[in-house]
Amino acid sequence: TTDASGEKITLTRDIQSVKDKISKMVTAYNLAVEHIKEVTGYNNVTETAGILMGDYVVSTIRNKFREPLIEKAAGFLVDIDTFLSPVTIGLELDRDGLLSFDENVFDEAVAENYKHVLKLIGADKTGSSDSDKVEFYGASSKYTTAGKYDVRVNISGGTVQSVKIKLAGESTYRLMDYNDIERIAIGDSTFDSNGDPIYAENALQLTIDKTGMVEGDNDYTVYVKQGFTGKIEDSIDRMLKATVGSIIIDKDHMAKQIEFLDKKIEDEEYRLVKREQRLIARFARLEKTLTLLQNQMAAANILGTLS
Repeated sequence: TTDASGEKITLTRDIQSVKDKISKMVTAYNLAVEHIKEVTGYNNVTETAGILMGDYVVSTIRNKFREPLIEKAAGFLVDIDTFLSPVTIGLELDRDGLLSFDENVFDEAVAENYKHVLKLIGADKTGSSDSDKVEFYGASSKYTTAGKYDVRVNISGGTVQSVKIKLAGESTYRLMDYNDIERIAIGDSTFDSNGDPIYAENALQLTIDKTGMVEGDNDYTVYVKQGFTGKIEDSIDRMLKATVGSIIIDKDHMAKQIEFLDKKIEDEEYRLVKREQRLIARFARLEKTLTLLQNQMAAANILGTLS
């Protein structure tokens, strides 16, 4: 509570803090890339292969880290969003897969549109649409998939009969749960046995205004945005899931491979022992036979001398 003259509040942008955090992310990213190279590559000096060379899951992890840094951020649009990919704010990958951060490019981007820079970095399932008839209302930062959605509203007798949705590029629409009183449509929020959403629109909420819609199908587009850091975080979460994460699955697979190889080694050692025993027995018999022949030859020589 203030008097009639009020209080003056001055707000400043802590741009340096943002740059410091991006620099830390770049350092951590490059450490991960170098470690992956070490365990999957071939050392020409020591002439040894990395312990995970050829491992498919590790290669997939590397690609999942890389993708958000080179592709257009999900749900971002040309002519609407000032920046569409990390390279436009100073983040770039070199030929070796290492990430660099050009602070000069970042400063220029901040000067052009500070809010859009922050959105590209950390938009957390925010949304927009191409019409005020169907608008983004809310989404789950954890379960809704970012991207472009096609929405189809069917009108019959001036009433909303159904609201359907699909990710752009999918062939089949799915029904949304529509409440005509609140005029809100909600995406299917069912999960699979691993606790993952079955459909991309899980927990996505849209407001529907049927005013002015024509009879039959009315098509609209909704965009759900996610910054590139959020996509990297989602990838890490999927890798580290306690029971169904890709790293855990790979460890289990490797444990089974090691068990299989140990059993194979054990079987081979048993076979070699048996082979050794057979060879020893065979040469023992051969030695006995040679001794017998030598004795017979000696006896024959003695007999020849006597005669």
